[in-house]
Amino acid sequence: MFKRLSQYRKDGSSRGFTLVEVMVIIILIGIILLFAIPNFGSIQRRARIRAGAQEIGQDLRSIRERALASGQRFYAVKDLSNKSYHVYLPDGTQQTRDLGSTTGGNLQFGTSVAGVGIPEDPDGLAGSFDFTTGDTLWFEPRGSMSRGAIYLTDGKEDYAVGVTSLGMIRVYMWGKAGTWNKF
Repeated sequence: MFKRLSQYRKDGSSRGFTLVEVMVIIILIGIILLFAIPNFGSIQRRARIRAGAQEIGQDLRSIRERALASGQRFYAVKDLSNKSYHVYLPDGTQQTRDLGSTTGGNLQFGTSVAGVGIPEDPDGLAGSFDFTTGDTLWFEPRGSMSRGAIYLTDGKEDYAVGVTSLGMIRVYMWGKAGTWNKF
């Protein structure tokens, strides 16, 4: 209640903050967090689907390299659940790859708003797992692949992984202008 003389500065003021100053700081931090938390959630969601599309692109490149190195044919087929795909190896075994297994998120094959396909899509209409060979992506021993596209969505954003017949793999994002942009 009573302050000792040693707690006062030479100009007569005491050290520390007043209760009003502390409350103002707490209110300012609260206002900043009020705007930052919803944005942080959408940033995480966008990062998950972007990483999921890049993960598929990298997985396809890896499978193509294995087909080249072994001199054998591999192929991939979409699972009926719309959330995974199967890679069939030349020895007849199968590996299942789940969408978003390392990135998380609610990823699935398909699109939410995009109706137009990417340049690699054979029919020009956005779908889910569209290749010239139907719903199967072939990896040939000499490096060529089935031309087509894999479409991904989280219900809010759409991404696509395009595959050329020469084995080139590109990742696209559906833009606000209603076009596919290379990512």
